[in-house]
Amino acid sequence: MSSNAVSSDRYRIRLFQTHNASGSAEPVEFTETIRPGILYTVASDTMIFLGPLTPTQTATPGVFFYTDPARGRGWLQLENFGTGNTARIQEYVQMAEIERALGRQPLRAKDIAYGNSQVLRSNNPYFFFGFGIVLLGLVIFMLTNAHSSIPLGLIIGTVGLFLVLSAVLFVYGAIKVTWWHNARRYARKNFGTLPSDLKGL
Repeated sequence: MSSNAVSSDRYRIRLFQTHNASGSAEPVEFTETIRPGILYTVASDTMIFLGPLTPTQTATPGVFFYTDPARGRGWLQLENFGTGNTARIQEYVQMAEIERALGRQPLRAKDIAYGNSQVLRSNNPYFFFGFGIVLLGLVIFMLTNAHSSIPLGLIIGTVGLFLVLSAVLFVYGAIKVTWWHNARRYARKNFGTLPSDLKGL
């Protein structure tokens, strides 16, 4: 994963306006510099700027159509983002298009800059169902194999904690399941491919 510790002017977005806010032809060029923070990835921070522009994909990676309610519309190009960041932003834009069609995805997690971001931002409801089942299995194991030397209070506390966590995971997955299936169906029909947010993890 690319580090966020980079020169502040490395990541640039060049916007080529073709029409102003009233719809009249008015070619203008703008440049926006993205200065990523520490907690989230470059792609996640970039979408803070791109999101309000309702970007849509073009046939060229890293190039998107946009509509800025305050200025106008046109197209924009990512500069110096590198292959990895550009590919992730492409997926973000694809997900944004899906959300505009289906409604905002529930419980969306941003990409964090460290650790296994793919797991932590999982949208797959069955990922959460699976972990909930594992915790239930641990509860059954503890109840059937509890040693008499283990304090009863510790057993009750641990079992209770695992039951609560399992319930939270099942609810989390249940909230996501309908949108996740609809989004996968929409992506296959309209784009032919699935972004990583809609794959296994």
